[in-house]
Amino acid sequence: MIKAGSVYVWLWVATEPKDKMILGIRISIERSMLVAEQFIQSLIRKYGKQNISTDGGTWYPQACRFLNVEHHIHSSIEKSFIERTIRASIDNGLV
Repeated sequence: MIKAGSVYVWLWVATEPKDKMILGIRISIERSMLVAEQFIQSLIRKYGKQNISTDGGTWYPQACRFLNVEHHIHSSIEKSFIERTIRASIDNGLV
């Protein structure tokens, strides 16, 4: 969650673990299975179906089942890597 002006919003970011690239970004005022599904669907349209690794958000498994993509919950090490990638991108003005 981030603060945009006086409002808190959710920042959804998809990264590619090998190349450390950001594949997609979305901002929403809520986090739900529907928002997760829409975000993942936009990534599928752009990159095709891939295995999905997420944090423990309950909305991801449901969205992945609906979209028929394989899902697993990433480790704390992977989460740390993803957060560092996002932070570096923000610090460098890429996001």
